[in-house]
Amino acid sequence: MPRAASVVFDHLVNADPPAHPRIRFDTGCVLGGSVAGLLAARVLADFCRHVVIVERDELIDQASRPGVPQGRQLHVLLAAGRQWLDRWLPGFTEQAVAAGANRITSEVKAFDGYAMAPPHRQYAMLSATRPLLESVVRTHVLARANISVKRAQATGLRYRDGAVTAVEFVDRGGVDVLPADFVVDATGRSSRIARWVEDAGFDRPRLERLALPIHYATAIFGATEEAAALQADGWLSIFSPGNEVDGVCIAAAAKVAADFDRAAQAFFRLQQVVVDAAWQSSAGGDHARLDFLTGAKIAEATRLQRWTLDQIARAALTDRNLAELCTDVQYLLRHPSALAHPAVLERAVVVNLTAS
Repeated sequence: MPRAASVVFDHLVNADPPAHPRIRFDTGCVLGGSVAGLLAARVLADFCRHVVIVERDELIDQASRPGVPQGRQLHVLLAAGRQWLDRWLPGFTEQAVAAGANRITSEVKAFDGYAMAPPHRQYAMLSATRPLLESVVRTHVLARANISVKRAQATGLRYRDGAVTAVEFVDRGGVDVLPADFVVDATGRSSRIARWVEDAGFDRPRLERLALPIHYATAIFGATEEAAALQADGWLSIFSPGNEVDGVCIAAAAKVAADFDRAAQAFFRLQQVVVDAAWQSSAGGDHARLDFLTGAKIAEATRLQRWTLDQIARAALTDRNLAELCTDVQYLLRHPSALAHPAVLERAVVVNLTAS
């Protein structure tokens, strides 16, 4: 019987690097050298003799680059991500702080628009620019002897018997091919993998998009001594106009026996749990308010979801246990379905009725 998504999610969030990994592949190739690509390379390094990161940008310490246009935006590493990085890249938090990142230990003060009672425990996060966080991750990852970077532009894939066998790329020397046993696409929004697999005769992955009329702008300012900065002595302000564990899935899937088809299927099942959880946390609240934002009609099930979240958020004003659960979900330490448990809703309703 398949395990519940919340159980799988809890396992992945708290997973440690394998104690005794076994080499299963000769060459692993990661397309994209940003945070996702670097972490994928770190995990693959336990299972591949060689890992090559194909990245088109020049990678310079703490420098913005074209491939990460949001690099100067505010980046906050949530508690779950920070804990995971410290497990897989020992010393990451301390090195990031030494490089200028800010350690944030204050509790979340709001959930779904409501203020919350302080949780029973604190949650340590990191605030910094994307180039700083990426630089610290990159230093850790590239310190491993079997990981290297190839500065090139991936242009396609090669296949044999329905499996990817090589990556086509273009660099200063022209067109070339890198044979690979395991390929990870971590090129983000610029990814062309959907077109590549469709051109090869496979089904094009379905795109799911939630269109919202929300925009924002940011700018960096000098900070006063009294206020915590984004990084070092810089501030970043947000003005509203008018109103971030796939790597651990690779590790878990790679433990499956040498049947690579089965390992791939296992990976995508695990990845779906993580991506769905992040999507629910990121877009769930917006989806529940589409009628307010766009005037769109929403389903009765969505209205029920909004009512449920409203009950829990209101109760978290005074109930520290519910406040802690809400914070765990916000920081991706718990699966969003934890808020849907009948006992949670019952507790919230009782708290609200008592308060009224």
